[in-house]
Amino acid sequence: MRKKVVTLGEILIRLTTNDSERFSQAQKLEVTYGGSEANIASTIAHLGMWASFITAVPDNELGNSAIEFMRKNGVHTGYMLRQGDRLGIYFAEKGYSIRPSKIVYDRKNSAFTESKIDDYDMDLIFEDANWFHTSGITAALSNNLFDLTKATMQEAKKRGLKVSLDLNYRASLWDFEVAREKMAELLPYADICFGIEPLFVPDEDGNDYKDTNNIKRPYDFDNIDDTLEYICNYYDLEAIALTKRRVINANRNILQSYMYANKTLYASKVFDVDIVDRIGGGDAFAAGLIYAINSENYTPKECVEFANATFALKHTIPGDMGIVTLSDVHQLMNSDEGFDVSR
Repeated sequence: MRKKVVTLGEILIRLTTNDSERFSQAQKLEVTYGGSEANIASTIAHLGMWASFITAVPDNELGNSAIEFMRKNGVHTGYMLRQGDRLGIYFAEKGYSIRPSKIVYDRKNSAFTESKIDDYDMDLIFEDANWFHTSGITAALSNNLFDLTKATMQEAKKRGLKVSLDLNYRASLWDFEVAREKMAELLPYADICFGIEPLFVPDEDGNDYKDTNNIKRPYDFDNIDDTLEYICNYYDLEAIALTKRRVINANRNILQSYMYANKTLYASKVFDVDIVDRIGGGDAFAAGLIYAINSENYTPKECVEFANATFALKHTIPGDMGIVTLSDVHQLMNSDEGFDVSR
């Protein structure tokens, strides 16, 4: 049976400064498209699995361009609605060395933020699908979208799909304490969770389990097994997936990935990566793990190695989306030394 992955989120116009210019210096901006769940659908499609994207874009040239961009990246676009007045935008200032990158959002009142559950035909969307993915970014954008996120997760779960949720906290979108409560409201409908913050996990007395409101990156992976096991049991999760990033500077990171499943913490090998563009790295990790689990050809350890290689490769690719092939990922997974030209 062909595996079909469906994602729900917003696609945005991305406007990026050239050559690590500051916003105040830029005379022109590079145009592309991005957004967490759009990135994940695209990466899964590039890896060779059927992927579809639920969203809404305005019925104008920009909305049409966003749809064409997703089609060009192999994503099924039949559930991308044309409605509303504007497409969300974000501006990216690329960092360099000791200066980090910066992002500024302009996405209020976009076509997607006005979406409601009744706008989408869930019977059609989930026909023959086996996996659904969304994130805390989508849930944070508006009250409408929190309700849409929850209802869509419930619909997917009711139909027997595997459901994954990336908590994906963004301080610019909502308060941390609000996010903790809202993500705890969504997580009972998920099977796989990416990240563990922000999340309220009560103990037997209704207080924070091990003070989970203070569990933030960087995680202590040497002493996290008990917490991950407790979260899995409390929310009835099959797995929790996490990434570890040690920032040397804006152009170089040390990357590793983990997955807790079957009462075991699986760790990937480490990659020392020179960065072209780190935006979308976490999305590539999620896409790689979703692909590997769905392919049924990998052990849990191999799943996290596959996801980590996809994660690392994205850092070498400009733009939001992880444009990587199955052979790219396998080559990196199996490489122990330098990387020569493929001929």
